[in-house]
Parts: sequence; structure tokens; C-alpha cells
Amino acid sequence: MVAWQISLENTIMRAENNTWNHFQDNRVQWLLDQPSRTHLRAYIKAGVIAFLFGRGADGNTCACDAAHDGVTNPASIDSNKRRSYSADDDGGDFRVRAKAYYRRKALRLPG
Repeated sequence: MVAWQISLENTIMRAENNTWNHFQDNRVQWLLDQPSRTHLRAYIKAGVIAFLFGRGADGNTCACDAAHDGVTNPASIDSNKRRSYSADDDGGDFRVRAKAYYRRKALRLPG
């Protein structure tokens, strides 16, 4: 199974203020923020072979600057206090997490 249109939002970057192109969600964190990778391992065990992260529709958060608004650090809401790493609409969070995931080596799928 492949899961697609996994949202790119997060709940920690100030760029995510629940406005067009800057919505909050925790799926990236839930999947990629665990050192033990427990959630990913459970999905692999269940037969998932890939997660396709993407917007799915206009207005959803992008790991790019789809809003063309540059680096954004609006006032914090819901305890999202981390300043943006880049101009990406998610504040650069997905790129940072994806790089960290691959630095630790991708999980292997069963034979």
C-alpha cells in the first residue's frame, strides 16, 4: 500500500499560523520525529511501502514557497514558537526532517 497526499504541515514552526498555505497539522512530526521510528515501523509491518507527501489541493501547506511570501515568522499560535529555517511555507520543517531521516538511513522494507 502507498499512502498519498500526506500533509506537509507541522505544529512547531511559527510560519504555520492556520492561514492559506500555512496550515497546522502533525502528520510529518508523527511520522518523522521519533528516534525509534515506532510509527513508521508499524506502517511497514502493516504493508505500507511509501508515503507520498504533498499538498493535494491549493491552499494547503507546501515544502516550497507556493505562497511567494518569503520567510514568514508571524506571531506564535498554539505554542508554535520555532522560527522559519527557510521561505518554504512550512518554515522549512519538512526538508529538515527528511534530511535527518535519510542521514540515519532509510528503513528497509521486508524482502
